[in-house]
Amino acid sequence: MHKIVVTHYHEDVSMMIDFYNLSNYLWMDNFIYTRQAIISVVANSPDLSAVIDKLNTNQDNITKLLSTYYSSDSVDTFNQLLKLHVSLIASLLSAIYSKSDTTSILSQLNSNSNDIANWLNTTNAMEWPLSTILQYWNQHIGYVVQQANARVSSDWVGDISAADADHSCIAQLASLFAKGIIYQNLDQFCTTITSTTAPKPSPMPVPRPGPTPHPMPKSPSPYISPYDYDYDDFHHYGPYHDHCYPYYPYYPYYPYYPYLSAAPPHPTPPSPHPHVTPHVTPPHPLPPHPTPHPLPPHAHVVHPHPFPPPPK
Repeated sequence: MHKIVVTHYHEDVSMMIDFYNLSNYLWMDNFIYTRQAIISVVANSPDLSAVIDKLNTNQDNITKLLSTYYSSDSVDTFNQLLKLHVSLIASLLSAIYSKSDTTSILSQLNSNSNDIANWLNTTNAMEWPLSTILQYWNQHIGYVVQQANARVSSDWVGDISAADADHSCIAQLASLFAKGIIYQNLDQFCTTITSTTAPKPSPMPVPRPGPTPHPMPKSPSPYISPYDYDYDDFHHYGPYHDHCYPYYPYYPYYPYYPYLSAAPPHPTPPSPHPHVTPHVTPPHPLPPHPTPHPLPPHAHVVHPHPFPPPPK
């Protein structure tokens, strides 16, 4: 018998959460050290070169998130675009601090932003739409310029406000970045469970049980004629089914049901059964039913079973 190999794929939510948190952590590093670079440039601090080196290392770490899911050549191109962005940001901050013309540097930053957005959109057009990536990237550059200008002019409230806006922008970009990688490579965020089983044979049909004989013999009744119902054919529904007397008001054992206060109406004879010869005339007509009809004395006795014990 052939065996069936079944592979189940289960989304590993913990793996997704870990990746999402790592992406958010690295992009928050990008925000923190960009903010530190702004402070170092305006304060003319000697730690600027160390901060820029840290930013370049941060770009390497961000691109390492992509190396597992995309080709190395493509990831290297993205890494070079990010490091060019860091270099242009450093030049822009120096120009703002020295109050030089920033038109040329902003034009280069705009071109670099378009290249980064195009790379992301080409890699994953479904999760990284071009307009959304450009919006976040241009907002980030605008908030960096606002922070630098505010610190140069000692506008500390405006500096903090722009830093908060930049923090929110980078957080949304980090979320979009992580979701795009997860959704496009969902099979790598799943655990597989493989099982080998033999097909189960089809169950054999169980034969339906035949008619169950009634526990009581035929008994005469003042209200039912043997020509009206064929007892054996009418009561063949199985054990206890024909005990549901509310469904059969013309039951042959009517006098033993104390819930009735009067005789039932005269029943309409059913169609003749197959083994009964058609057009059989009863030897005598049925007597008329008295209304009301008093119940016999034994009918008021409530038996534990719907039928009386069989006669001895």
